[in-house]
Amino acid sequence: MCKERINMYEKIQMTLESLEDRHHIKIPYACEAGSRAWGLANEKSDYDVRFLYVYPKVAYLRIDPVGNREFPEVIEKPISESLDIGGWELTKALRLFRKSNPSLLEWINSPVVYKNDDFLIKQMKDILPSVFNTKACIMHYTKMAKGNLHRYQKNLHPKTKDVLNIIKPIVSAKWIDNYQEFHPVNFSMMVEDFYSGEIKNTYLQLAKEKKLDLQLTIDTNQLLKHAATEIAALETSAKKLQPEKIEETKKLDELFRNSLERTWG
Repeated sequence: MCKERINMYEKIQMTLESLEDRHHIKIPYACEAGSRAWGLANEKSDYDVRFLYVYPKVAYLRIDPVGNREFPEVIEKPISESLDIGGWELTKALRLFRKSNPSLLEWINSPVVYKNDDFLIKQMKDILPSVFNTKACIMHYTKMAKGNLHRYQKNLHPKTKDVLNIIKPIVSAKWIDNYQEFHPVNFSMMVEDFYSGEIKNTYLQLAKEKKLDLQLTIDTNQLLKHAATEIAALETSAKKLQPEKIEETKKLDELFRNSLERTWG
């Protein structure tokens, strides 16, 4: 690990500790959520750190739920020196988990972890198959891809990142549609799994250009036509899905109580 990465890792740990002290919270889990998680980072890429946090027990023994000014359910720190850091309070996170929130699912499946208590995330992954909503996740990613495609078409000076912001959610949705489970947070691995021939080489070339911080060299006309076709096919497939969702609120309540006890004693 190079000196710069060691220094940034230390800075992230210090920032997490500072947030704990300032907000009187404990952080059982923190991870990378941006291009560094997806294997698409270059030297200029920010560190996008996301975390889950828990207030002391007294915060939950009130008639007013957390989420007010005294106990906010979102904590964000202004971007500074390539570090973008923010997190969600645990009860908020578990409610979103119950709805298969894709951002949260990406966090708990991130390959780059800065802090993990070895309990919370394991339990969430054990419960995930019961609450996972394939249709909701596919529709989320196709909507994201369509929005990014629309913005790309208005962009006079597109970058490699802008193209990947269209392709990445498409590949994520394809994984979910094909395997009926949440996708790995690894762009190149999913491309290797799904594609062959020219389209595979093009996607991998895009990843290479992003990691090397190169200018966009690929002719995107055919690529974007292919993307639009894939989006339409995924939307059609999602509409036919009737996901079976098991009510797991009691398990999530228990998980929260156990996490609270493990965190604060």
